[in-house]
Amino acid sequence: MAYIYPGIVIGALYALLGGSITLTYSLTGVINLAVGSMGYSAAYLFYRLVTVQSWSPWAAAACTLATAPALGFLIWYLIFRHLENNNLVVQLVATIGLAVAIPALMQLLLPIGAVYQTPGLLPHGFSKVGWLFFDSTRDQFVAVAGAILCIGIVYIYIERSPVGLSARAVVDRPRLAQGVGINTNKTSAMAWALSGLLTGVVGVLISPLIQLDETQYTSLAVAALSVALVGKFRSLALTALAGISLGLLSSLITGYAPGGSDLLNGLVPTLPFFLFVGLLLFQRTNWATRRDVGVVVQRLARAQGEAGAGFAATRRGRRRRTVCLAAVCAAGTLAAVFGMNPYWSGVLAAGTAFSVLFLGFTVSTGEGGVLCLGQSGFAATGAFLAGRLATEASIPLVPAAIIGVMGAAFCGGIIGLIGTRLDQTGYALVTLSFGLFCENFAFNIQSIVPSAGVVYPTVALFGLNFSQTAIVINLACFALIGGLIGVSRRSRFGRILAAVRGNPIGGETIGINVKGMRVAVFAVGCGIAGLGGVLVGIEQGAVGTADFSLLVGLVWLAVVVTVGVRATSGALVAGLAFAIVPAAFAYIHLNWIGYLPTALFGLGAIGLAREPRGFIYQLLSYSRSGVRPLRGRRTEAESSSLTAESGTVAHN
Repeated sequence: MAYIYPGIVIGALYALLGGSITLTYSLTGVINLAVGSMGYSAAYLFYRLVTVQSWSPWAAAACTLATAPALGFLIWYLIFRHLENNNLVVQLVATIGLAVAIPALMQLLLPIGAVYQTPGLLPHGFSKVGWLFFDSTRDQFVAVAGAILCIGIVYIYIERSPVGLSARAVVDRPRLAQGVGINTNKTSAMAWALSGLLTGVVGVLISPLIQLDETQYTSLAVAALSVALVGKFRSLALTALAGISLGLLSSLITGYAPGGSDLLNGLVPTLPFFLFVGLLLFQRTNWATRRDVGVVVQRLARAQGEAGAGFAATRRGRRRRTVCLAAVCAAGTLAAVFGMNPYWSGVLAAGTAFSVLFLGFTVSTGEGGVLCLGQSGFAATGAFLAGRLATEASIPLVPAAIIGVMGAAFCGGIIGLIGTRLDQTGYALVTLSFGLFCENFAFNIQSIVPSAGVVYPTVALFGLNFSQTAIVINLACFALIGGLIGVSRRSRFGRILAAVRGNPIGGETIGINVKGMRVAVFAVGCGIAGLGGVLVGIEQGAVGTADFSLLVGLVWLAVVVTVGVRATSGALVAGLAFAIVPAAFAYIHLNWIGYLPTALFGLGAIGLAREPRGFIYQLLSYSRSGVRPLRGRRTEAESSSLTAESGTVAHN
């Protein structure tokens, strides 16, 4: 009995966050991956008002709960109001941008310094109180009571009131709802405001129970996503029941696990992974939304491909550009190696290593059409495996790196085999859960990743120093992989892959093994990510789990899709920007300035959801005469394409 009540506490909070996801999806058709960040912003504001501004806890809670629905409404008004006709994974990209940007914006606009103990609503929150057959702290009692009250009110409002039933009709039959006079914009705004209110309640209730850290709230969001999936993103009652059950199971495993059992204790944070994958595989989920989902990531890749097609030139012009580009790259490499001071040489070494890692997105997302949300897990697999083989097994670094790349590709193949049984949204969510599994379980086992991290041997070639050698190796790897990607695109395989990406059903009808191709391409992309992880380890000298957290991987995705996910040049620019922008801001001696790059990267990903090509192609379109109208033509054609896709999905 001692472990039941703590499980009810955390389960109630899972249920609240899951209810927020269910509410948003059932009323607007958007899977909100930013619920963790929204809850973090509420907890952050509550802490600042109480601790820094010396407000009373109840006044701070009232202000926080008034601000939370305003944040939800603002998100709808500025972002999702303009994404009404976009499909599901395009909206996922926008919510990922929010998940990255919101914590950074809070720390940027309202700096608070180090957080030691977050207060609760009641004084002496750790004091014990008796409640029925349970003993709990006052903070735990308030959390459970508040969660039950909020879930009950929302359930009655959505499931039993005429307003809630008419609102759900907007998603199920949007045009019919408009025909009978239902204001769909008002319904969406209400849903986002209510969702924001629920995340605000979670932030206030959970603030004294867990550390005020954005990574913790990201893990909570993934757990909430899994319990929302139990209710098929429709039933608040099933979602609440699943949340309580998951919390109880976690608490019982923690309580009754043998002392010192790292395996069982590490299993608890990964329970959402197993629940999530199992439900996606064995539960048929209808992802149809108000936008009548088509194939989504293909839209991103196809839009960028169409933009690139507008710049196609003759073979002679292509050769001329290739020679010029090679000359510029050679000059840039020489300048980076010999013309930079040690600080900037190290920054460029890190940037070029991340550029190679980001080529994994170019292959898996740009070419394979899979939105990889767990890229950090694949990069970490290659980095940790190669580093341990090189330092502890005394295997030369090159063979160790090859084994690490093969290990990452193998993991990618396994996840690919699982993902091919799902649609694009399920595929993306499986990769997200894999990243959570790696962060919370696999790489927390000391025998796999020591607590001090994995050390890499020092590499120096041709009389160059450490950073100069890393730049040369990274750029050589990037040039080789980028060249292979370019060759494959012009090959028969590349043309088949492009056709499959644009029309997978048509590819299957003419005998192409679409699933096999996607698994192979995704595994290659994961292998490239593993190589990037190895290069990051070589550049840093040592890597740990914090270097490859799930949140860091989402920041990587935000940077790449902002620049351009299909272009190899986009991966290069994204990697350099990921390293150079924070290094440049470090020269500004302000405590809050370090959060600005992450906020900009997240906001850039939100902008991508409205312009799938990325800013690389936009710059090209504005720099060439006669191409400026491409955007307008593309938008019209894309609308027709989406209409056709919607009809196909609707008939299926």
